[in-house]
Amino acid sequence: MGYLPQLLAVLVAHGVVEAGVRWNTGSTQAWLALAFLPVPWLLGYGCQVVYTRGHFRLGGALHTTMRHSAPLLHGLLLACGGWDLWLGEVVGHPLSLYDWPSAGHALLALPWLAYELVTIETRTRLYIGRREQRAWRAHQVRNLAATLAPLGLYFGLALLVGLVPDLQVRIEEIGLYEAVFLVVYVALLAWCLPHLIAMAWDTRELAQGERTQRIHALLQRCQLTGTRVREWRTGWQLTNAAVVGLTQRSRLVLLSDALLAQMDDDEVEAVVAHELAHVRLRHVPFFLAYALGCVLMLDLWARHYQEQVWLAGGIMVGGLALWFVSFTWLSRRVELQADLHAMDLVGQRASMIRALEKVGGRLRDVAGWRHFSVRDRVAYLELCGRDPYVRQRLERTLRALAIAASVLFLVALVLHATRLVRVAPTQHAWADLRLGAWSSAQTRTVQEEPELSALIRRASELAPDEMDAQSLALRARGAAERGDDEAASEWLTLAALRAPYEWTQLAATYSQGDRAQARTELYERTQYDNPFLRK
Repeated sequence: MGYLPQLLAVLVAHGVVEAGVRWNTGSTQAWLALAFLPVPWLLGYGCQVVYTRGHFRLGGALHTTMRHSAPLLHGLLLACGGWDLWLGEVVGHPLSLYDWPSAGHALLALPWLAYELVTIETRTRLYIGRREQRAWRAHQVRNLAATLAPLGLYFGLALLVGLVPDLQVRIEEIGLYEAVFLVVYVALLAWCLPHLIAMAWDTRELAQGERTQRIHALLQRCQLTGTRVREWRTGWQLTNAAVVGLTQRSRLVLLSDALLAQMDDDEVEAVVAHELAHVRLRHVPFFLAYALGCVLMLDLWARHYQEQVWLAGGIMVGGLALWFVSFTWLSRRVELQADLHAMDLVGQRASMIRALEKVGGRLRDVAGWRHFSVRDRVAYLELCGRDPYVRQRLERTLRALAIAASVLFLVALVLHATRLVRVAPTQHAWADLRLGAWSSAQTRTVQEEPELSALIRRASELAPDEMDAQSLALRARGAAERGDDEAASEWLTLAALRAPYEWTQLAATYSQGDRAQARTELYERTQYDNPFLRK
């Protein structure tokens, strides 16, 4: 998983702060970004001192805090220092997770990246032997880069779309356009990810020899000759293997250098067979169908309560937590199925068990969130050898769950597509108003949206060349001077749609807040005569 949990924690912290959970000091405290930099080192040094004095529980707590300090410090910087607010002042407009990605958004994560690098350096210098420091540090930095690669690809694609403002607005406002954008991104990610991972994780072709020949023979037996197998150079820090990619031409099987060094040819063949079993059993599409089906269903449920932000957020967070627990249960059993099919591919149980024991090492009794412990996996292989019914039961259960996941995904997809088609005219109208396409907005059927209908009627008074927000604000001033607050509010709303950073706050204040104060600000920001003011 690399640094994915930390990245998700940072995104959650931004969402919580944008929901209003921040310590309001009256001014931003961006200097805290620098003040927090030595905290990971102080925690690591304190952990070392406490350990040497025999306080192992306290030392363990400090070590855990140090390892996860980067997202915690970033969250404190947001809540107490207003890092996002200060950065918004620097770039000239507010920065929100809900806005279209920009170069400024990339800077939002800069403190977290700095804290992660300080944490990596702290762990390297305090806990890693001098000879291994360089390799361990490089391995951790590559893991961090691999975690950021999909996000970097999304930012790159979003920045390209941002070069065509009309298309960007359509994607932001219209669900069907957004769905197409996400499909393009996922397809691009599926094609690029193996190449990005291969570069970020420092991989190379396997050395020629009998071992490589046996691996290629195994690929031919599995009819997966397009799959490439590469050595994953971790500096002998990790004994592991992984499969990446969805298609024959892009798929990679990665074997770490430590794994290749520790295992004989039979054991390496068993490990490769385990990874190929995931491919042959279509476990990745199974996981994708289950994950996307759950997320789409949760999204539909949360939309029923979109006016109650905390309730909708609670549905998403609670639902994703339950999904995580269920995914852990499912993933562990999928790994057992891959073990069994790998055993069939290599034709023996002994090499599979030896390979598992070497991967587990001194942690053979420790389970991961996606894997049973090596002890339990070996015991399960032996149990299936004695009682074939155990394996049959596992196969039936996973086959039924795969069908259920596919049905869930298809049902969720149909429901979402139906909703997107139903709301498309309304979303097109909002996009037209944002783009200043007044005549196009008037052709949309939006009877069920009174606010939108009122804005479209108001926009019908405009000439085609009256598109800029300042002209709309001048019309709002003219309406306010005539005492027509409804018209003034609608003109300001249209101005906010055309220039959200400049006019959204004033439009909200005029319609729902202190109208007298908003009127004064409106007069100050339109301090010159214009024919629109006399209409």
